[in-house]
Amino acid sequence: MPKTEDRDYEQVLRAAGVRITRQREAILRVLSEAHDHPDAMELFTRARAIDETVSLTTVYRTLKLLEGKGEIHRHAFEGGPARFEHAD
Repeated sequence: MPKTEDRDYEQVLRAAGVRITRQREAILRVLSEAHDHPDAMELFTRARAIDETVSLTTVYRTLKLLEGKGEIHRHAFEGGPARFEHAD
């Protein structure tokens, strides 16, 4: 059974007219289960462990959509990749 966060992310994306594909389901699962602040490449690696067809492009597009809807926060640090966390 999906976690509450999965369904919330899915609802947000569906409301934005985005299809919830297997790849996006894997990304949403990884993101909702993350207890750290992963960067896009870490999310990509974790999602590929669930579904090897996940593309880095889909990770970035999904993160951008969720960030635009206020569901996640992007934190950019000098000299390092941006990291993502759940919005409160």
